[in-house]
Amino acid sequence: MTIVILCMLTASALNSHLTLSGLTFRQATEADQKFLLALYATTRQDLQQLQLPPALTEHLITMQFQAKCSGYRQQFPKACSLIIEHANRGIGRILLDTTNTNIRLIDIALLPDHRRQGYGRACIRALQDFAIQRNKPVQLSVHQDNIAAHTLYLALGFSPIQSTPPSLSLCWLPTGTGGL
Repeated sequence: MTIVILCMLTASALNSHLTLSGLTFRQATEADQKFLLALYATTRQDLQQLQLPPALTEHLITMQFQAKCSGYRQQFPKACSLIIEHANRGIGRILLDTTNTNIRLIDIALLPDHRRQGYGRACIRALQDFAIQRNKPVQLSVHQDNIAAHTLYLALGFSPIQSTPPSLSLCWLPTGTGGL
């Protein structure tokens, strides 16, 4: 099965589990690259605070974005990149890799104006329902300094399974018991 078909099926399956009105997933396309770069830029406050000339900051963010995308393609060649939409407008992205043994939440990001409004929680809950149907755990890694993400994942039943600074690996089991 091609990646395109797999991603379309994954988006459709996740959509069936969304409970927040107006929220949907769709497969990311080449036409979304500008949006994905802008979204990525909102996650790189570290680079924006360097007080460099704006053109240089933009260049660094673009290079980091391209390197991150390339790294993800190499490490997770079958991953599905999905755009998170609310009221038919892109508000974020989720990157998933489904294997025979688990579902890996590689990356999730929302535009700043859409954070802390329940959209991330709704997306993760839909992913958990998707995992229950497949009887697969959901695994992810989060930066140890990202307290908001830690709080959300722990509230949704994820348990720490490994700490390799600067990241913390978490797991959620379809039985709801957490870690492996």
